[in-house]
Amino acid sequence: MLRIAICDDLETDRAAACRGVELYLSAHPELNGRIDVFSNPSALLDAMESGAAWEIALLDVYMPGISGTQVAQALSAQMKDLTFLFLTTSTDHAVEAFALGAAHYLVKPFTQEQLSPALDRAAAPHLKRKTEG
Repeated sequence: MLRIAICDDLETDRAAACRGVELYLSAHPELNGRIDVFSNPSALLDAMESGAAWEIALLDVYMPGISGTQVAQALSAQMKDLTFLFLTTSTDHAVEAFALGAAHYLVKPFTQEQLSPALDRAAAPHLKRKTEG
């Protein structure tokens, strides 16, 4: 099972990301994906502290209290196989995102045609491990 976390503080952006991932997963049933959706970074980090783990995380950069890049650092410290994508309204943090190892950086609003290849890239290492192991 491919577990995916989405964290965005804006309802419309969170819903768009969720719809996009659902469409992607329906086109790729072999992934057997599950989505966990969070409206704030604290809830996501609390879930991690309670033992939740994901293979892919889609993170907004601009969120109250803690940025998506800081969340990615915290998640990566606990989940070595985590792949993350940033979904944001600005290109200002792209260099930082890629320095953190992001699989992709999408500027909102994004299209399914932009999201699907980003998810392909994020899912590829997990699919490879699944077929090898």
